[in-house]
Amino acid sequence: MNNLIRDINYLRGKEGARVFFKMNSGQMTILAKANKANEQTVIIFYTKFTVNEEVQMRIKKIVYPTPLSQIADIENDNIDVFIELEDETNISVVVCTPKNLISYMAKENINFIPASPPDIIVKSLTEENIEQAINNYAQEDAFWLKLFFVAGIDKTVIDLERIDLCLKEIKRVNRELLNDYN
Repeated sequence: MNNLIRDINYLRGKEGARVFFKMNSGQMTILAKANKANEQTVIIFYTKFTVNEEVQMRIKKIVYPTPLSQIADIENDNIDVFIELEDETNISVVVCTPKNLISYMAKENINFIPASPPDIIVKSLTEENIEQAINNYAQEDAFWLKLFFVAGIDKTVIDLERIDLCLKEIKRVNRELLNDYN
């Protein structure tokens, strides 16, 4: 097994075939199959669309406007959380539990959670769980914390044209890969 970038690895066959994959909780997810002819395309694609450096944005402060001690059922509720990052950016997020999402759907008599900025989901509303989750979302320069927050305020800051271009490139590479195997 060889590492391409971050959590993307590849296996090399005797005849030059390559299988690019990620491991998650012991499960292999195959990302691409390549041969000598298209290997460089796959490598360029994954290095171009993968963050090369994982940067952890430090959390300066976490504030709970509602004290955690006032939550009646820590496995079935949600809470606002205010976060100050080391660069003094202030972000607010909603942290909820899976049971709270199910309760919401039952209360509203719906079978899904309507589209909205995502909540951070934890098993139970404890300080340890919330801080672990927030620190996880603070990886890669707090990308997910910032995205959730900004999308909840003004989704027009998301560049849909750039997203569409990226999706077109993914589609093109996938077609090229499929054509090489047909």
